[in-house]
Amino acid sequence: MESKKRITIVPEPVQDTPDDIFKSVEATPGDENTDRNVQVESVLRIIDESIRKLRISLILPNIFENPRLFRDCLKKSRFEPCADALDAYLHIKKSVLREPPPHRNFRVIKLIDMFLENYEMIKLLPNWISRCSLGDKAMLEGLDVLFKIAKERFRQTAVDELKKERKIHELYLENERIKTNIKSFQNKLKNQKISLRWKMAAKDVLIHKTEEDLAFKKWDNNLRIKEEIDKSAKRVQGIQTASLAKQKELEEELEKVKLQYEKAIKEFLQQEKDARDEKNKLLLQLQSLNKKYDQNIGDKMKENLYLKDFHERQKIEFEIFMARYSREEAIFQELVVNVREEEERRHEEEVEAFRQNRAVRVLQKYWRIYMKKLKARKKAEKSAKSPKGKKAGEAGKGEEGAKGKKKKKK
Repeated sequence: MESKKRITIVPEPVQDTPDDIFKSVEATPGDENTDRNVQVESVLRIIDESIRKLRISLILPNIFENPRLFRDCLKKSRFEPCADALDAYLHIKKSVLREPPPHRNFRVIKLIDMFLENYEMIKLLPNWISRCSLGDKAMLEGLDVLFKIAKERFRQTAVDELKKERKIHELYLENERIKTNIKSFQNKLKNQKISLRWKMAAKDVLIHKTEEDLAFKKWDNNLRIKEEIDKSAKRVQGIQTASLAKQKELEEELEKVKLQYEKAIKEFLQQEKDARDEKNKLLLQLQSLNKKYDQNIGDKMKENLYLKDFHERQKIEFEIFMARYSREEAIFQELVVNVREEEERRHEEEVEAFRQNRAVRVLQKYWRIYMKKLKARKKAEKSAKSPKGKKAGEAGKGEEGAKGKKKKKK
């Protein structure tokens, strides 16, 4: 057994960059991804079973209230023992005088466990979920949305996560580059300070050498130019004054350079601090953007589901309305045609009645004229037979003629 043991050599750990890790993950075979997919599917299956068991738990009161309907739904299926168990429990419940409290009623607990184990029987039962309260419905909808979001998040690959790490590593390298630039600037300032010190030392040496030369010339020319002692003294004094002024000027320049150096150091420190703050700010913004993205995706999915349901309901209502509108429009068109025909018939009847009445009035008018003429003629014949009647007839004819002429004029 000892000879069959494998000897494994552990290599020294090498720190890889996110790019190397990203390439290695893309190049790895699919065994690890397969294991991860199996684990993800197991977790999703457990969540799905939990949601379905919760649905069964919410409709348990309806099952206990409608045992006959429950049996009819599960008849001739593999879930029929659940209906038998419910009938047995109800029968025992009727025979027991005092039932123990729910948390000690082992029959109820066993029956509920049986229902939860057979959660798939909810497909055969009526839609009792619709009778639940608004809070329960909202909870189920929220769990469904949560399940969908978890499914999408769990199925994200490691490549997506490594892309984020790669971006963070790029920010880190940028920060390191800024630090390197700061160090190079500090080294340049240090070199400038050293060169300035060398210049100051060279100037001091030059001044010292100049003083020595002047002293030597003063001693060398003391014998030959006694008359010019005052002039030489004044000249030396002027040179000393100029040297002191130059020294003072150099000291002031040195102070200015020191102030500029300190100011530059403060600015570089402030830039480093700003860069560090900017880095922290970007990290916080990245975290907030991730949270906001997750929240917005959840809200948009809820809104999308709600809008889809609302669109389906509005579409069904529109189809029902269009069918009803078509029937009402057909009835309305039929009524319009009937009313129009009735109005035309009534108008024709009124015209016909008007024509008939006018004809009757005309006939009556001419009949009356005819009867008057007939009576006048008979009366004239009677008056013509008697002598008095002749005169009267002639007078009557004269009157009738005058009347006739008046009527003709009218």
